[in-house]
Amino acid sequence: MEKNLDENKRADGAKIMTDPQILSGYGITVDISLLYEIAEDDKAFINTMISTFLETFPVTIGKIDAACKCSDWEEVYRSAHFAKSSLSIIKIDKMLEIVHKIESNAKNKADLQAIPALIETVKEDYIKVDKLLMMHFDVKVKSAVE
Repeated sequence: MEKNLDENKRADGAKIMTDPQILSGYGITVDISLLYEIAEDDKAFINTMISTFLETFPVTIGKIDAACKCSDWEEVYRSAHFAKSSLSIIKIDKMLEIVHKIESNAKNKADLQAIPALIETVKEDYIKVDKLLMMHFDVKVKSAVE
């Protein structure tokens, strides 16, 4: 069930824009218009997809991080590629750009020393996305990123 939130009424710094398909707050913008289009406004399906994203994306970030710590660049590449598909439906341009860079660096084995910092940025941004989606949708998930 989608929560009703009025623009500019959040004390925690998050702002829900007039378009319910564009969420903005904590320095992050999440565009879920493609999700609404795919779901044909089926709220239950939308909530399921949001829940699935919130449950699985931290696992994917964890795989990328673990593979990076082991210098398993093929796994970093594969997991980053997988993450991009989620970020194309729950569109978060800032994170998509960073994950694409992680994927590209791992695939080409270039600028590998930059990957750990990029992973940390994705983790930090995900926490903001999690807060934003959780306050906008009635979803029950465990979604912490370590």
